[in-house]
Amino acid sequence: MELINLKLDKLCKMFINNMGEYLPGQNVIDDIRKSGIWSKEETSVLIDVLHNYNGTVIDVGANCGYFSIISMLYNNLTIAIEANEKFKEYIYRSMEINNFNLNNFVFHEKFVSDSKEKVLFDGWTGHTSLIKNNKSTYKDTISIDELCDEALFIKIDIEGCEPQAIKSAKNLIINNKVRYLMFEYTYVIDGNVDINQIEMVNFLVKNNYKIIRGDVCLES
Repeated sequence: MELINLKLDKLCKMFINNMGEYLPGQNVIDDIRKSGIWSKEETSVLIDVLHNYNGTVIDVGANCGYFSIISMLYNNLTIAIEANEKFKEYIYRSMEINNFNLNNFVFHEKFVSDSKEKVLFDGWTGHTSLIKNNKSTYKDTISIDELCDEALFIKIDIEGCEPQAIKSAKNLIINNKVRYLMFEYTYVIDGNVDINQIEMVNFLVKNNYKIIRGDVCLES
């Protein structure tokens, strides 16, 4: 592991992969190593929210824990969900090096979905059209509705499976108990239009969420 300083508005450190092994999302890890930050736009959105509000932050597809670390930096209850078991140690070691209060942190090694059935996961995605790894395994699922009664901010980046994660927060969204959502939106997957992605956005609009496409952020 390699310890780096993040270039945020508060002093913060993070452990990242330097073992020579390619991990899913390695491009994110390499960019953080080089610049000390990942996606200025997405980072700014989250920090702007946390400057003004406090609440539960849910990091779906936490990877190495970058967004979870930012949430903890601002003393929020943070729920990180990452199905790839290789990232758990990175996340916890980053929490410890920053002396964060682990009473405010929950980690789930599961896949977020509206289905109770186990999901085939290749370490990177659970989308059946994108799975390429013949060493895929089945992962237990969890829904966002199970995790809390309301959320300030939910970030979702799970490689094409965002619609299932949004559906898993159906009760929270219908009752406008999620203030901010930030997620990856890829409506063309493996060369085909994914109707689930379009239905996901329509569902959010129907429930009074305003789409801000530039920042990939939805605000109620």
